[in-house]
Amino acid sequence: MKKLSLIFILILNACGGGVQVDPHSELNLSLNQVETYNLPGDFPPDLLIPAFDPSTVFTLDFTSAAVLPIKLDSSPLDLQKLWPIWDGAALGLGLSPNDLFMLSPSQAFLLGVEDLVYYNPTNGEVWQSVKINEPILLEQALAYSRAEDCDGDGLVESSIGPGTFSPNTPNQVVATPTQVFVSVSNLCFSPDFNSVYTQAMLLVFDLQTEAPYLSPSDPAFIVLEGFNATGLTLTETSLIATATGDTIFQDGQNLPETSSYLNEVSLSTQQVTRSLDLGMIVANFKGVALNEDQSLAWLGSANFSQIYEIDLASFSLSQSFSLSEVANDFISDQVFDKNRNLLFASSFNQSGIFVLNPQEPKQVDFLDLNNLDQPGLTGVGSLALRPGLAGVDFEGPDLWALTGNPGRLLGLQTY
Repeated sequence: MKKLSLIFILILNACGGGVQVDPHSELNLSLNQVETYNLPGDFPPDLLIPAFDPSTVFTLDFTSAAVLPIKLDSSPLDLQKLWPIWDGAALGLGLSPNDLFMLSPSQAFLLGVEDLVYYNPTNGEVWQSVKINEPILLEQALAYSRAEDCDGDGLVESSIGPGTFSPNTPNQVVATPTQVFVSVSNLCFSPDFNSVYTQAMLLVFDLQTEAPYLSPSDPAFIVLEGFNATGLTLTETSLIATATGDTIFQDGQNLPETSSYLNEVSLSTQQVTRSLDLGMIVANFKGVALNEDQSLAWLGSANFSQIYEIDLASFSLSQSFSLSEVANDFISDQVFDKNRNLLFASSFNQSGIFVLNPQEPKQVDFLDLNNLDQPGLTGVGSLALRPGLAGVDFEGPDLWALTGNPGRLLGLQTY
């Protein structure tokens, strides 16, 4: 098996004040081990290593509607026998899973195209399944990202409501012991197949210990600044919600049409306390990466080879990094290693992972996964770091990644 090549990449000046790189500095990461596991389908959407079992990674398979537990300490990688395979198709659920959140060994939330499933990962029992598109009552009009006939009445409108509205296109789910939050894009398409979004929104469910376990909260939704609600990140006191914004396809390019926003939502009041206009960056669809004291966050772009640092104390953009000279990129996910102060950012378009120390931003490496084991490997997506101190709490790979085509789980030892 080939080792991954380590290629030094220049950081270029980013729009709005970036950082200039010294081309002679490198992080000199060593990749001592690479593990691969072939997944049933291509373009697996998500993976998760829960704190309550840091020896297992749970991966989603979009095609078979399955959650696969894989043992991290096995070489070659194999299924973890302590956890059952959760098979939505076998249970008769028309679910195409795209996100997973685990609250405890007996509480997990699986988000599909139309459904939110609350189940017990220990035995696979489904506690409850709810439809995302159940109508809600809008007491005020919500703007469209662009004027369009989204309700099919033959009239072009710039907003919808007041009145009933059916949310659609869920993206991510997170939960606390008492509440569950789901980001929804509320997408429609124009006649030329460009996207149009209703104002960004979170659906909120109360979580109870007895049936019905999930019920709409009061209020049942939170309206955010921006359009196309995507990534969600829980902090100790708040929820950080990304609104990616809208794009339009012109002259062979996918161009930003509205700003990306970060929204801070209080967990105690369910109110938006602060919003940050990030500009036309097309923020990616994953939750932000946090440093250890949750004072800083990082978020990549779904259109450009850039990553952005946000000061959460002042809720402002503190600096940005241009990761490569590629004009169009998709920084698909970001995770932060608190033990080494290293930020890992995956690139779907370049099939690799950028690594940088935000405190020493002139030092960047690129883990090139283009030709791992067989030609044709494309697209690096979701990332996860194994909890604990590498080399002390565990041996072997510390960084885990999903690739699109073929669909694979990669375990990378970066220490």
